[in-house]
Amino acid sequence: MVDDLLEARLQAVHVPEVGDDRVELFAVFLKDVQLARIAHRQATTPHQTFPMSEADVDQWREQFQVPDADELDGGEIPSPPAGWPGWAEWAVDHWPSCTDS
Repeated sequence: MVDDLLEARLQAVHVPEVGDDRVELFAVFLKDVQLARIAHRQATTPHQTFPMSEADVDQWREQFQVPDADELDGGEIPSPPAGWPGWAEWAVDHWPSCTDS
């Protein structure tokens, strides 16, 4: 995983406000790297993923929001959406490659 990150040619980092004694970095893969990783995963483990077009990736990249301080604070995790007993069940329904184990 570390090698993947080093080879990914990181596009962006976020550093908290000045004066904070810790630094948190957020990596965003370049689009070409992300598409290559998706293609590799589809070619090597198609049963653990689903097809994703470049248009899908473009849409998801536009929707991505960098986590805010509250999300990173480690506070209480909100309840899953109505109708779901837990986040694991919600995730399995939304991502075919996700398992609750």
